[in-house]
Amino acid sequence: MYNIFQRITLSVMAIVTTGLFVTMPSLTLADSLKEKMPGSGVEIQIVGNGNVLVRGAKVFSIASTTITAGTTFGSTTIAWTVKTTDATRFIRGEEGRGSLSEISIGNTISFNGNMDTGATTLTVNAKTIKNWSIVKKQTMLGGIVLDINTGQGSFSLLDEKFGTSTVVVATSTALTKNGSAILFSVLKIGDKVKALGLYNEQTKILAAEKITVNFKMEDSEYKKDLRGYFKMWGDKIKLQFNKKDKDRDGDDD
Repeated sequence: MYNIFQRITLSVMAIVTTGLFVTMPSLTLADSLKEKMPGSGVEIQIVGNGNVLVRGAKVFSIASTTITAGTTFGSTTIAWTVKTTDATRFIRGEEGRGSLSEISIGNTISFNGNMDTGATTLTVNAKTIKNWSIVKKQTMLGGIVLDINTGQGSFSLLDEKFGTSTVVVATSTALTKNGSAILFSVLKIGDKVKALGLYNEQTKILAAEKITVNFKMEDSEYKKDLRGYFKMWGDKIKLQFNKKDKDRDGDDD
């Protein structure tokens, strides 16, 4: 059940409705549902000087530097045209500077800026856009290399805290081993690796900026990661043997 409430303040505003301006006290529309995720609560604020703040808008489409998004209250959806420029500031949901290229259809965004009074639809010249769907943090992963995908330029890393993650290596990634620069091809399964970069906790993918191979690791941590490493491969070997046994039993029939 959606409950839309209005908060009246002393300032005067112009709210745009189907291209018409109506002078009235400032208005806030807010979705009172408890937020399921940060930024998912819907809120609209438009004040008299034309400043607009919109939270919880869903991206419908992206054309060049213009985003079309909508805020939904129950069965009612308000469509917004959000114009961006080189001066628009993009922020990720958790932290860090984002970009227009990171925004995709279906993402949840918040934005603020000035109302484009020359437009016939609700149009905002955005100053700031926050993409709540991009959850990336500067993170350090450390552990054992489980698998290497040479074609994709990536490898699986078993970290004690984050579990198994995929580390993506770019041409700009700095790789070192014992203090010397190395190529990605030198990396091998079982290496102790420390990787620094932007980590997406939802996809468990780290875009590596720096990778250190054979970094010093506490014996207890190394043994714990090795146990996890061998357990994983042991489970795979068991599956292979079970498959062979079933195939052999089938041949006996």
